[in-house]
Amino acid sequence: MFALAMAIGVIMAIQSAVNAQLRIYVGSAYVTSWVSFTVALPFLIIMTYVTGASLGFPLTLFETEPFYIWIGGLCGAVALMSNVLLFPVLGSVQTAILPIVGMTIMGMLIDHNGWFQVPHYAFGWARFTGLLLVLTGVVLVVYRKKTVVVSTNRQWLWRLLGIVGGLLLAIQVAVNGRLSTVLHSAPHAAFISFFVGMLTLACIVVVTKHSFRQVLTPFREKAPWWIFLGGILGGTFVLANAYLAGVLGTGQTVVFALFGQMTASVIVQQFGLFHSEKNRVRLMQIMGLVIIIVGIAMIQLL
Repeated sequence: MFALAMAIGVIMAIQSAVNAQLRIYVGSAYVTSWVSFTVALPFLIIMTYVTGASLGFPLTLFETEPFYIWIGGLCGAVALMSNVLLFPVLGSVQTAILPIVGMTIMGMLIDHNGWFQVPHYAFGWARFTGLLLVLTGVVLVVYRKKTVVVSTNRQWLWRLLGIVGGLLLAIQVAVNGRLSTVLHSAPHAAFISFFVGMLTLACIVVVTKHSFRQVLTPFREKAPWWIFLGGILGGTFVLANAYLAGVLGTGQTVVFALFGQMTASVIVQQFGLFHSEKNRVRLMQIMGLVIIIVGIAMIQLL
C-alpha cells in the first residue's frame, strides 16, 4: 500500500510533464486543461458504474447541502491551469513543490477552523514546526543566485501563482470529501467534480479563444499519443487517493504520495523526460526536498 501511495505521487509528476507537452501543440493552457478534464470523464464514468453507483443524484441536494460541495471542479480547473502555465517557466521540481506550500497552509487552516465540515484539528507546535520546515525547504528548492534580477522578480509572480493553485487544491480535496460522503461514492464525486471543471474550462475557452479548433492540431502534426493521457492520470490520482485515505489514513497517504511526486519531479527535470526541458538538479534542491518531506510528515502524522 505504501508503494501504491508513492506511485500516485509519481502519476502527478508525470501528468504535469504530459500536459506541458500537450500545451506545446495546442498553444493554450485553457485548451490543454479542458482536454485533460474531458479525457478523464469517460474513465470516471466507467469507474463509477464499476463500483455500482449511478451518475445521477437527487435534486434535493441543492436545498439540503451547502453550495460549496459543487465547487471542487472549479477549484481543480483553476489549479490545473496554473500547473500547465508553470511547468515551462519554472520546471518540473518547482511546479511540483510550490502548490504543496499552498496545500499545506490552506489544509491546516481548514483543519484548524473545521471548514467544509471536516474534523477539527488544532494548530499545535508540531504543525507550526512542520510548516516552518516546509517553507524552509521550498526556499532551498527555488533559490538561485540573482544573476538576472528582472527575470528572478518575474519568476516570483509565477511562484505565487503556484502557491495559489495549491490553496485551491486543498479546498478541492475538502469539498470533494464532503461530496463523496453525501453521494456515498468517491468515483461519483470525482466524476461530478471533473464534469464541473470541464464545463468551467469550456466556458473559459469559448470566451478567450472562441473556438476549440486548436484541439485538432496534435492530430494534424502527428503528436505522440501519450500527450492526451493527462486527464486519465489525474482521474487515477483522485480515485487512488480516495481509496488509500481509507486504508492508510490521510496523513500517511499524503506523505508517501508527496515523496513519490517530488522524487519523480526531480528525475523528470534531471533527465528531461517526456520532452521537457533538461535542468541539472542541485544538491541544495535535494536538501530542500528532504526538509519538505520531514515538515509534511510532522504536520500530517503528529
